[in-house]
Amino acid sequence: MTGHVALLGLGAMGGAIGARLAATGCPLVVYDLDPAKVAAVVALGASPAASGAAAATGARAVILSLNSAGIVRAAVFGRMVAFVRLGCKHAAILHLGTSVLHLKKTGVTLEY
Repeated sequence: MTGHVALLGLGAMGGAIGARLAATGCPLVVYDLDPAKVAAVVALGASPAASGAAAATGARAVILSLNSAGIVRAAVFGRMVAFVRLGCKHAAILHLGTSVLHLKKTGVTLEY
């Protein structure tokens, strides 16, 4: 599988994950609402994205380090990303936050 890793959310945990992935030379595209957090990981070798959707497009894996189930739902199913429509239907989506989110896969449509 080719493509980059997308990382959405660069808080305490996401920033540390991004720093480590960038240090290993992993092709990494990052997005956060806070430009300073993006700049910190970009300085380590990641590429910035203008949106969560832009980061996720064409990714082989999408890492979510987001702090609430509502934000995760918006990222995966809402206007923010809608991964399946962006050509990410074969990407692994890794939710690393501490929020509880119940998902089920039905065909290529993810439902919560």
